[in-house]
Amino acid sequence: MRLAASLRAATPDQREQLLARYRDATEGHYTEGLAHAIRHVSVKVQEKVRAALVERLARLPVDELRARLEGEGELRRAAARACVGKADAEMIPNLIDLLTDTDLDVREVAQQALRRLTGDDYARAAGRPQREHEPAAAK
Repeated sequence: MRLAASLRAATPDQREQLLARYRDATEGHYTEGLAHAIRHVSVKVQEKVRAALVERLARLPVDELRARLEGEGELRRAAARACVGKADAEMIPNLIDLLTDTDLDVREVAQQALRRLTGDDYARAAGRPQREHEPAAAK
């Protein structure tokens, strides 16, 4: 909560400095702090906080990033986005699992990451029912 309060109270220049510090800090609590802060800052600031969180997660070793994919909400979405930038073939089984995720954003990011890693498209037609995600995962 303190991290979110600091971001809300900061001027735009201060906010950029805070986000850089939170993104680059070595202490683990900044990861959860950034994820939690997203819903407590203005819409304009949310994307910047999300980007900082993704960059932070992209630096994690594969095993730690994989564990973050098991989380929920913003942290899970950010971990999926970090997989795109990481482009590590070890993540392919985890990304395949995400093709059937209930969160549309997570599914789309998994499709993007798999496309980048394999050169193949695992997308399903937009607006199709959840049960039609399984063929993409099986593929």
